[in-house]
Amino acid sequence: MRQPAIAAAAGVIAGCAVARPHDDDWPAGQPPKHHFTRSWESDAENAKLQTLEQYLHWVRKFYEGTPIAPGWTAASRRLLENRPEEARSRIKPRLAELGALICADWAKDNRRRRIDNRMLAVWGAAMRNAGPTGRVEAALDLIAADARAVREGTLPPEQVTSERYTGVALARQSSVP
Repeated sequence: MRQPAIAAAAGVIAGCAVARPHDDDWPAGQPPKHHFTRSWESDAENAKLQTLEQYLHWVRKFYEGTPIAPGWTAASRRLLENRPEEARSRIKPRLAELGALICADWAKDNRRRRIDNRMLAVWGAAMRNAGPTGRVEAALDLIAADARAVREGTLPPEQVTSERYTGVALARQSSVP
């Protein structure tokens, strides 16, 4: 009789130790929780290393940021500031799509993810630097293509460097019809 009671108590205690995001407390402005739940479910190897709750914790950190790094939401807001409404209406959905693409991989356990903090820093700088040049959309196109390629394993992570996203790369990308 004691064993089932102990097991039940252990389950309750373990459940209290992990903050579980619920749909009703999922932050507004982030892609739907089910997008990331499906992403986590599609990677059985990652699921062996990281619970869904842990994965969703990192999804939230990606968007909300930390005391030392701004999140995707704040970075996107800054990128859209002082742009004409027409440009904002084109760029905003692209930023949302790119954020979901990057985050779905970045939030995985460090042993499984392909997109890491260094790449986030490179891509963040590329977007900020493209703003004054008027090449934000070209930068987003190139970053999205590279994020997909890194996730698929066709672009080695060490090729994601700041040089890849400066001048010639952005000019070449922006001239593609």
